Amino acid sequence: MRRLNDILSTAIAMGIGFLMTVSLLIDGLGENILALLRGVGAEPLLRSFAPTVVSLITITIAFTIVIGLANLLAVHVGRTVRFKPDSIFSLLLVLSATAVLVVVIMERGGRLTAPAGDPSYTTVLRNTVLYSVEASLAGLLAFSLVYGAARLTRTRVSVETIAFLISLVVSLVVRAGFGAGTLFQDLPERLIDAGATGVLLGIALATVAAGVRILIGQDSSYRE
Repeated sequence: MRRLNDILSTAIAMGIGFLMTVSLLIDGLGENILALLRGVGAEPLLRSFAPTVVSLITITIAFTIVIGLANLLAVHVGRTVRFKPDSIFSLLLVLSATAVLVVVIMERGGRLTAPAGDPSYTTVLRNTVLYSVEASLAGLLAFSLVYGAARLTRTRVSVETIAFLISLVVSLVVRAGFGAGTLFQDLPERLIDAGATGVLLGIALATVAAGVRILIGQDSSYRE
């Protein structure tokens, strides 16, 4: 029975992967194949297959986020009610999350509107809370990178490690405003562009590799 389930899981994964590939690349299949698909009435179905699957995945992820938020609130409400150690932080989390949800729901429902000419309340929350948290995390990330690079040079010295440390320090110094007007002025942007390009290429190659493994039935993660 388990063997049959593995075969069915592999067949379903391979079939959906193949249909997704065809749906995304349908315009490049050639006129002969498109004419054949139109003849059997399969072209509209194939064209709508990928957007439909993406929409279903998006809805599933949205429900997952809602369930995760509900579970988070339930856990911290329980900690607050039972007066666990540091329950004050749980209480603050519950109150802040509830307040934000109430504001967003009331604003989306038209029951709460900001005065004319003023930004919406969700915009104020985003600018005053979210951006402040992001700035704090960015500052911590910068110090963490420098500390990690310094420790890395102590344990494993290499040309790549030294180049990473130097580029990191120079980028931070220029970002702080000490390198304005120098030849290093455009270095942070160039490093960011190069890093983002590398990350995107890595994601693309990993996605292609995972898709190929699914199409040939080698990936067994969906059987677990």
